[in-house]
Amino acid sequence: MCKNRKIYTIIVFVLFLTAVYTQTKEEEQNIAVMVEGFSITKNQIFDLMKDRYPVQTQEIITELILYQIVKLEAKSEKIAFSPAFLENKASEEIQKFKQDIEKKEKQTWQDYLLQRGVKEEKIFSDTVYRLRYKIALQCLIRLSQMREIQIDARHIMVSSQEKAQEILNKLKLHADFEALAQKESLSATKSQGGRFPRLFPGDIDPSLEKALFALQPMQMSEIIISPWGYHILQVLKVYPPKPDASWGQDRMKILDSIERNPVDDRELKRWIDKMKKKYQIKQNF
Repeated sequence: MCKNRKIYTIIVFVLFLTAVYTQTKEEEQNIAVMVEGFSITKNQIFDLMKDRYPVQTQEIITELILYQIVKLEAKSEKIAFSPAFLENKASEEIQKFKQDIEKKEKQTWQDYLLQRGVKEEKIFSDTVYRLRYKIALQCLIRLSQMREIQIDARHIMVSSQEKAQEILNKLKLHADFEALAQKESLSATKSQGGRFPRLFPGDIDPSLEKALFALQPMQMSEIIISPWGYHILQVLKVYPPKPDASWGQDRMKILDSIERNPVDDRELKRWIDKMKKKYQIKQNF
């Protein structure tokens, strides 16, 4: 019994030392600055930044969250790029940047580097790192979009049933939809002839979406009522979903798509909202 108690005491002491050592290491890692023996911790800096610059702090946190999601999704989808591909893209971007510097700043590239105390190799490596993330993000968004139905559509919105019926009668007699939208529509899309941006399920109000996604290409709706007014909808083109789309099969198509038409803020926000539903995100402040 005495021997067992001695062993137990030793185990407890070892565990205590391990806990103290771990705590000490964590405290050391949390120290950002030392002033005459007094420490300023990373936690203190974060709390101060959060209180003084809440918007900027949240933007940085959102960016870091997005970076982690992109890493997880890229691994899941097996999206990867060869060093040669990224280096070529980085060289192209830096070349354009050099031209801008010489044209806008009226200085040589070497002078630009000297003034900022940086080396071209550092700029190149940073550009490769940034492009790996940026291109992966855009490819993930395009791959996700390929798996969903998409439509090109347009509409005319007016404020009364009578006005809507008048326009619908003209359209049934083959009046020009775009011209009527530019003339009569109250929607912000009127300057584009009533055209929506490319639409996915969930992009617009349910009162319009159900009717819109039920239409065939070039088919026109009857009058649809929404919280904003009275609409006449028309689908221009339907892009069927490709549920089996993958990086392995569709790599060139995806890369060509983002080259011709880079992802815009609306597409990015939509994808982020989708990812927030997929991944558990917890902020402890």
